[in-house]
Amino acid sequence: MSARPFRARLTFTLTALGLLLSSNAVFAIQFVVEYALPRGATRGTTVEVSFYGKHLAQPQEVVSNRGGIKLLKFDGPSENKDKNLITSEAPQCVTAKLEIAPNCPLGEHQLSLRTSEFLAEPVLFFVGTQPIVNETEQKIGGNDSLEKAERIPLSCTVHGQIHGGSNAIDHDFYAFDLKAGQRLSIELEAARLGTTHMGGENDCALRLYGPDGKVIAVSDDTALFVQDPLITIKAPLDGRYVIEVTQLVGSAATLHTVYRLHVGTFPRPTTVYPLGGTPGEKLAIILQGDGLGPKNAIVALPDIKVTPGPIEVFEYFPEENNQSAPSPLPLRITAHRNILETEPNDTLEQAKSFTIPSALNGVIQKPGDVDLWKFRAEKDQVIDFRVFARTLGTPLDPKIWIRPARPATEDERPLAEVDDATLQERGYFDGNSRWQPRGVLDPALTFRAKESGEYILGIEDTRGLGKTDFIYRIEVDPHTDSMAIHPYVPPGHGYGEPRGVTLQIPQGNRWTTIFRIEEGLGTKLKGEIQFEAIGLPPGVTMVSPKVDAKVREVPIQFIATNDAKPGISWVQILARPVDSQQRIASYCQKAMVFTDRRGGFAWRPTWTDRLPLAVINNAPFHLEMEQPPSGLTRNGELELTVKVVRHGNWNGPLEVKPDWVPAGIEHGGPIEVAPGQTTAKVRLRAKGDAALATWKFCVFGSTLDGIPVEGSGCRLASTPFVDLTVSEPFVSVTFQRASVEKGAKGQITAELKQHRPFTGSAKATLNRLPTGVRLLEPFPQITSNDKTCVFHIEASSDALTGQFKDIQAEISVNEAGQTIRQQSGSGVLRIDAPRGK
Repeated sequence: MSARPFRARLTFTLTALGLLLSSNAVFAIQFVVEYALPRGATRGTTVEVSFYGKHLAQPQEVVSNRGGIKLLKFDGPSENKDKNLITSEAPQCVTAKLEIAPNCPLGEHQLSLRTSEFLAEPVLFFVGTQPIVNETEQKIGGNDSLEKAERIPLSCTVHGQIHGGSNAIDHDFYAFDLKAGQRLSIELEAARLGTTHMGGENDCALRLYGPDGKVIAVSDDTALFVQDPLITIKAPLDGRYVIEVTQLVGSAATLHTVYRLHVGTFPRPTTVYPLGGTPGEKLAIILQGDGLGPKNAIVALPDIKVTPGPIEVFEYFPEENNQSAPSPLPLRITAHRNILETEPNDTLEQAKSFTIPSALNGVIQKPGDVDLWKFRAEKDQVIDFRVFARTLGTPLDPKIWIRPARPATEDERPLAEVDDATLQERGYFDGNSRWQPRGVLDPALTFRAKESGEYILGIEDTRGLGKTDFIYRIEVDPHTDSMAIHPYVPPGHGYGEPRGVTLQIPQGNRWTTIFRIEEGLGTKLKGEIQFEAIGLPPGVTMVSPKVDAKVREVPIQFIATNDAKPGISWVQILARPVDSQQRIASYCQKAMVFTDRRGGFAWRPTWTDRLPLAVINNAPFHLEMEQPPSGLTRNGELELTVKVVRHGNWNGPLEVKPDWVPAGIEHGGPIEVAPGQTTAKVRLRAKGDAALATWKFCVFGSTLDGIPVEGSGCRLASTPFVDLTVSEPFVSVTFQRASVEKGAKGQITAELKQHRPFTGSAKATLNRLPTGVRLLEPFPQITSNDKTCVFHIEASSDALTGQFKDIQAEISVNEAGQTIRQQSGSGVLRIDAPRGK
């Protein structure tokens, strides 16, 4: 009997996919490592992992962000024959033999590869406990029916692949034996694996067939794993069972549609109640969703210092009979006192009271269920409410509201009501604003009580649904201001480009990354902000300016000594108020997206609170820039000289430019420095509304042997900081209306308003004169005492008659040996026909 395969939602033909990939390739970012295979391993084993990408010469180390994985040796690099690596013209492959420790942390790891010259963006790698079986099928047709199902042991992890075809979607079938009453758990890692950096998704589904060949369970999306399915049942019969894996969105790709299929009798609950506890607590929990039904358990929470951010979770791996679930249940560990709901609690009289701070735990148990909680607030008291439901993998789509603790009138609106949240309200600061993590379905709000009294907090499902696994946790706190800092992607850069966010510091050199300061829920920063680094490796220092709290983008510079040891470290960059009396929680964030859709709508970004930083071999150059003797004036220009110091025999071209300038300042774009050339001129211009401040400013350099706009494959370095001061102009100009006849001479008179004194005299010229009109020499010279200035002009006989606007004066002031040009005024000149004609 042949099984009826899933009906595909969408099938791409090979031609259509090729067009899609070609379109994407125009905008794709070239990463050092695009992907790795296989995507996982078993504790206590060794495994060869191949890293595919470009610029992989001289690989040095592979490091996990969680530890437990040791590099034994490298092979390669060699040419990569993968034609699907669309962002590389000359793809490469390097293979690393890795030792997975017997106590290696289970679950998701981020592997970072460092070559002598580059730090690659991490790729995901998963560690489990079951032995691995590799799918034997090499193309469509090998195991695509019940009869052809590939025999596997009951407890194993299958490394498989959805093979491509021009008009077909692959279906993989696996068979195994069960006894009646046994638990069967099946979990698929597919979309979670990430395919290529910023690439597509492998959206798969599962179907389980019993001994009689009939379907007994189906799974597509899940609340716990979003696009990845799972099945957990109690086997009804003895006999042969078959699991089918296929895509619901077809793809012709061949290497990037891999999956890890976990099959066994391991526990696989889908939710836990309550959803958190305190550090060191032996928390009594109820596990739900498992095929053998609910189970009471005790989880020993680690005794950690409580400084969690709004998105940090503890990963709890349910265990039973020395078997562990392949993926964790997320829990919160905070200092909140747990309060558990007592049903019924859907009327004012039944509402359970709590004090602040507390963690409220409950379940929306049936359709239409509303849980009510009562609290007291004093006038002007500010309280933060954060709901955790979807964030922690439960099916609840929560809405909360606050009302006075009295019967509401028919048309009375809540004092506060919120459903979904923004990324920032949930504490997701770094990354693309179009990313769509499931946590944004959980509301968060800051409530200010207008009067003292008792209030009701209500929570319900926005769809009116309810079930025993619709579990929630509400963390309620007195409001605390918070801020986060993360690497910032300047306009014009794609997310994840090495030039924008990579912390790779050449020995004996420096690199500067732009960081962004973000305000947390209900926070308005004030005063000055300073920065600190935690975990910098020996030989690396950080230089960072203090900034006004209104400033959002800040350049932070990292310097490595000549003897700094190459290697990867994880660091935290924290922002703190200079005023130590301000209570502000500070978080460090870095976000990565491993599964992305067209347009950047990613559903599963990964946030970490540490940043990978690598010391690499020195670049073939370094840059110097002297402190400018004078600043930049509003509506003025300033020219800076960048000196290129070449190392050894390197004489290649490079590009210099400011990757970042303060708000209100413009630059002329990248400047190519030709072989043999040792200087470059960088011109800056300040707009009329540029902030009057002193900024830390530097210029960035990039070799041209990769993709300079991204930094991919390029050796990068920056100049030291200089102080760039923006000040009021020396003088502003107001033009009097003027006229001149064709073929005649005339004059334009300007009134001068002195703002800052300057020494000597300044040259004044005119810009934007109409065609046929020229400024006569000698050009006017003005001093800081002059009140007016007269420009002598001449109109040719073929000048056009009419009224011409926007004539502008340019004042060139020489200060400390540097010429400062500023533009001012907007004059009107009328050109008349000669009299009598």
